[in-house]
Amino acid sequence: MNQDIKFILKWIGITIGGLVVVFLIMAVFILPLLREEGLSENDPCGAKSPQGLCYSIPQALCLSVWDFYHKECEQAIKEELRKDKPSSLIGPAVKSCVIKKFDKVMYYNRTNQEDPVCSGYFQNIQN
Repeated sequence: MNQDIKFILKWIGITIGGLVVVFLIMAVFILPLLREEGLSENDPCGAKSPQGLCYSIPQALCLSVWDFYHKECEQAIKEELRKDKPSSLIGPAVKSCVIKKFDKVMYYNRTNQEDPVCSGYFQNIQN
């Protein structure tokens, strides 16, 4: 009986170790590649995002500006909503704020304005 328990614990340990290795491989190798190629759905400056398609700027600059305004907008909206609605979800409001501030700074770097995605994106910002 004691040997059976040791055997089961050994295989549980091996299984958990294998899962950890797979997770680390994904975190270290695969996810950075997806982000680098702009295939990650949550990447605001990926090649397939409006920022990647509609502005002629390097991805590093795009990410830097996006992160700066994301922090700024998140702070401002949290302070604004803390009084009225302390438990409200702020994600959509933050994204809208970041998009408007990003466009204000990068306005002269707009490109592909005839593209339906970009023209709709720019029209949406102005409203």
